[in-house]
Amino acid sequence: GGLMGRLLKESFEIMRSRNIPLSALIPAESWLYDYYASKGYASVFFRQELNFSSAHRFYGDGYHRITVSMDELYRFFDEQMRRRSCCVQHGRKDFNVICGDIYLDGGDVVALADSQNRLSALAFVVPGDDAVFVKELLAINTEAKEAMLHEVQSAFPGYSLRVFTEPTSENGSAVLMGMIRIVDVRRVLEAVAKNNRSLRRVFRVHDSLLPVNNGVFLVEEGECYEGVTNPCDFDIDIMELAEIIFGGSKLSSLLDFPSVRPYMSLMLD
Repeated sequence: GGLMGRLLKESFEIMRSRNIPLSALIPAESWLYDYYASKGYASVFFRQELNFSSAHRFYGDGYHRITVSMDELYRFFDEQMRRRSCCVQHGRKDFNVICGDIYLDGGDVVALADSQNRLSALAFVVPGDDAVFVKELLAINTEAKEAMLHEVQSAFPGYSLRVFTEPTSENGSAVLMGMIRIVDVRRVLEAVAKNNRSLRRVFRVHDSLLPVNNGVFLVEEGECYEGVTNPCDFDIDIMELAEIIFGGSKLSSLLDFPSVRPYMSLMLD
């Protein structure tokens, strides 16, 4: 179906050959969500935007701003990012580019330490016309997080704060950010199996763009087996599989499937 469809198919085949099981993207226009959905992408990346007026008071006692090396910054960043259950990780090269991009936008990468001088919070901050955007905030606890918001507010007096964060059910509405496409069903289901050793499910998967993904897969006792003849729990296409695994489908809760909601931040969109 068209040049774009052929290009996507080719890129997926290259990804498979490089053992990359997933493709994530941020559509440039809202109408593209429907187009990418027709190619097997599922809308599963969301973020929450928390708004605080300039009058809001945060407490920063016991913490102070520090300057540390890029190595130390990255070590803390990587450690905190890996604590998330499912999120797009950034390597060191990525991290350098992200920091450079923040500085080019007139923003700052802010580091806070506690009274023992231990690095405790990190924020990526960019000022807008009437608000300061905190594009990512990583902290060891809620106190350090609060102190970081106090520090950012002090650095940009008079501005309101808009903090991008992982969606939680209790905090209002989430904003759709991006999509995911399963490129290698077997590898993705192997990861699901390894992380949920008591799970037993049989999937029949259809993928019109990548027929190599078509088949019946059994997830059982931490393993994934292909080509089984068991009765299916799920008979689904490639997009529905992504929705079930990554929590974009009501089926996940109806069928008691251990889905995880993925998160992406600091993408250069």
